[in-house]
Amino acid sequence: MSRRFSVGLVAGGATAQVLGLALDAWLHARNADLAVREGVLTLHNPGHALFAAGLLAVVLGAGALLADSTTAHAGRHGVRGGLLSVRPGRTLHGLLVGSLGFAMRSGALGTPQHEAAHQLSGQSAQAAPTPAAVGSSAPHAHGPTAQFQPALDPSRHSHGEEIPVSWEQIRATDAVLRAAQAATEKYRDVNRARADGYIQVTQPIPGLGAHFVHPVLLAAGTFDPARPPVLLYDSTTDGGWELVGVSWSLPKRPGDDTPPDSPFGPLAVWHYHTDLCFAVRAGAPAVGVASPAGCRAAGGLYVRETGWMVHAWIFRPSPEGVFSHRNSAVRGWGTRGEDR
Repeated sequence: MSRRFSVGLVAGGATAQVLGLALDAWLHARNADLAVREGVLTLHNPGHALFAAGLLAVVLGAGALLADSTTAHAGRHGVRGGLLSVRPGRTLHGLLVGSLGFAMRSGALGTPQHEAAHQLSGQSAQAAPTPAAVGSSAPHAHGPTAQFQPALDPSRHSHGEEIPVSWEQIRATDAVLRAAQAATEKYRDVNRARADGYIQVTQPIPGLGAHFVHPVLLAAGTFDPARPPVLLYDSTTDGGWELVGVSWSLPKRPGDDTPPDSPFGPLAVWHYHTDLCFAVRAGAPAVGVASPAGCRAAGGLYVRETGWMVHAWIFRPSPEGVFSHRNSAVRGWGTRGEDR
């Protein structure tokens, strides 16, 4: 290989590298997705291919010049002269190293500005730094990797509150509610309910309705899907009653706030009341909150603590849920003048 050809090869290779880098930068400016799809050196990218060809030309040309220089001087000055003649070749060596260094600084071989798209799986990719941060130890941020990563724990996610409910509890709940609805359908007629022993004990309360209690079933303290001890009614504009739900009640030991076991599991939230006063106001049953003395003065029945209760809105769906304490779809019209 002639010396002139070798020099031309080096010069042409260096030019090809510069053009390849410029072409790669232009392609990335037009299509940002290239950074995700490309590898460190992707030959189907024209810029990468041109840069690789230029780098190869520089290596071949510089190597030929170095070998030619060493051989020529060795012929004239012997082995020692040939070894000394390597010194001028350091210029060529510097050119080769400089070419590689320039490539790495410019990002073609995966340094900071290009590395974000070409990290190995399992490593976090660096966010592209500003020009002032390149090659410095300035603080920098790490963003998500550009390549697919297996899900890790904890991974970024969002969810609502988890309820530890079993499939058996869901099926049992459905069966209980269907049985209760079938058994109490007849009580849409409030007169049927009265005839079977249910007595109104509260006024119609917004969100809660009026409570009709069966004293015998309430005292039994058992859970029977087909025989709920409490029926929930809403008052209607024409003075009637509309069945909206049912309620079960189970005994509660004073000081023990552990909810009872039931087929509903965690789906239902049981509750209880304290300091209630059941009285007759304006000729109608009513309930309020009072002290023992205040309740006696009103001629009412004071209940320090009720049993556990749960509502099931099986005739008028509740926007808050079938077992919600209050049902915003239940209007309630305040204290009624009489028990219809």
